[in-house]
Amino acid sequence: MTENKNSVKKTVFLFVVAFLCLLAMTAGIVVNHSMQADAKTLTGEPIRWQSENWKVVNFFAPWCAPCLREIPALNRLYRSLENDVQIIGVSYDGGSQQALQQLVNDLNVEFDVLNTSDDFTLPMAFPGYLPATYLISPSGEVAQTLYGEQTETALRERLNHLRQEVEGAHSADEH
Repeated sequence: MTENKNSVKKTVFLFVVAFLCLLAMTAGIVVNHSMQADAKTLTGEPIRWQSENWKVVNFFAPWCAPCLREIPALNRLYRSLENDVQIIGVSYDGGSQQALQQLVNDLNVEFDVLNTSDDFTLPMAFPGYLPATYLISPSGEVAQTLYGEQTETALRERLNHLRQEVEGAHSADEH
């Protein structure tokens, strides 16, 4: 009888240990997945679409004249924005990391550019035409899609408007 009780205790103990190991592995997988970047910049910085920052994602190409006119406006916006907004360029044509870096240098792009030679995830589909700019909320969702050439002033106004909408929605939820 005592031998049977010891056998049951050992079985229960092994079951609990196995269950805890499985639970720890699952938690590790979830934490690891949540810490992985959705994309990386050319400089290797991770990008998470869901974060505390708003993001301006601008698709560009060297053959797109309006895109080329947008770059100085995006550079000015990049230099003047607070830390809660990140500007990210995406080359419509893709290419190797070296080719993308050369393009960024040639076009005098000052803001982060997505490394499209690596695996990456976008919160939107590639646009059908250019220029295309997406405003991404801190929740990682596309808050607005803008087609056509954008100005620094227009982008700043859209961001401020969207921020106010989101803050207003959070205030209403708290009451």
